[in-house]
Amino acid sequence: MSPSEGVLEIARERMSEAVDVLSEAFFDYPVMTFTVGQAEDFPSRLRQLVEFFAMSRVYRGDLTLGVEGPPGKLVAVASINRPGSSPTPEALIQHRERLWSALGDDARLRYDNYDRACAPFEIEAPHYHLGMIGNLKRVRGQGYGRRLLEAVQARSAEDPNSTGVSLSTELAGNVPLYQHFGYTITGQGELAPGVPSWSFFRPDDPSP
Repeated sequence: MSPSEGVLEIARERMSEAVDVLSEAFFDYPVMTFTVGQAEDFPSRLRQLVEFFAMSRVYRGDLTLGVEGPPGKLVAVASINRPGSSPTPEALIQHRERLWSALGDDARLRYDNYDRACAPFEIEAPHYHLGMIGNLKRVRGQGYGRRLLEAVQARSAEDPNSTGVSLSTELAGNVPLYQHFGYTITGQGELAPGVPSWSFFRPDDPSP
């Protein structure tokens, strides 16, 4: 099976379904709980944040990949930035302002702190950045995440404008997993006391 077999590009019309998957996958994820904060309406606030991340790829013409399970529903999703940069679309700016108006200045400040913690480890060469990857709890351990990860890596390898794939994680248990797939730690920061973050890069040819 090729890395991209069974992996779909998710159109805007299915973005709400993709957001459902990512909201469940990232419900207890440190960056999300750190940014959104503890609140009674946490699930709603989390979904707004995830929707913003997902739609930012749509506004910029970037990439969202998914895998379906029976009966044709998404069970795993990855959101990716393509190589290169472009001016921030007005629709994205407006969506961002609506988000922070809803979540509040404290949430915006915490997210800005996250951005600053990760900024020193950004890769300058053109590459694919895997922003989010996750699957529904009921299919964990069935290889869906691996299929998405390998599909992103294959796209990068096939793209003459890309040098590899970057990503980050705030879960210590993910560090050896990404290293197993050929990713090297490019830096480690701290979002807040007790909330570490690791940045990774995998060149298109990871062999020594």
